[in-house]
Amino acid sequence: MMDYRARYITVRDPSEQDQIQQRHDDSSQSECDIFEEMFLSDEGTSQSGQIHSMDVQMAVFHCADGFLKQLMVTKLSQCQYALPLLVPHPFIQQIEFPLWTFRQINKSWKIRNTNNETISQTQQIYKSKTPMVFFFRFGSVSSSKSQLMNSLINEKHNTFFHRNCPGSSRTRVLMDGVVEIAWYCPSGTNDDKFTDCVAFCNLHGDAGDHEKQLQILTEMSSVNVVLRLSPYSRVLK
Repeated sequence: MMDYRARYITVRDPSEQDQIQQRHDDSSQSECDIFEEMFLSDEGTSQSGQIHSMDVQMAVFHCADGFLKQLMVTKLSQCQYALPLLVPHPFIQQIEFPLWTFRQINKSWKIRNTNNETISQTQQIYKSKTPMVFFFRFGSVSSSKSQLMNSLINEKHNTFFHRNCPGSSRTRVLMDGVVEIAWYCPSGTNDDKFTDCVAFCNLHGDAGDHEKQLQILTEMSSVNVVLRLSPYSRVLK
């Protein structure tokens, strides 16, 4: 519930799977563990069929009721992870905007006024009016967009899950089209990259395939950052 490493799901080796299978067969009264079943299946252990860690999170989110969704978002915030802001339905593609799940989240930061005095602020994040930076890409790019955003927010912690994180795979399904949001909260020191609280939004997947999310976020954001392949440069920002 509080371990930030919980989303780094990795596939167990075959010998460990055999031991789990034996315990599973011997236990007739225990409830079925969906993760054990996933790891024990041949498809789940192959590289091509490996389930993406963030797909597990989004599968739970789609199946949850309102109270569990709010609890999940609160826990993600406590672990300093990005939060789902726009969530497309996996079947009908209707987009959910679950801003109400942010109601229990408070953010604190420090700014300096014109007299160089430090001012502390604490606000409910869904009510705060902060500038927003929107990152999206067209096509496939060699650099990880999410990893680039992490370097701006927190270099020591993967706020946004990216391709180089443990548990990542090419078989991402439910995360495509999801827009996540995270906040940079300055500490009021000279090391701050931004002088005020700034929201960062990340569209997962090719922006050309998610025009509705692209339209919503480009209109809401203060700054739009586009990553795409260019004949003159590998990555154009």
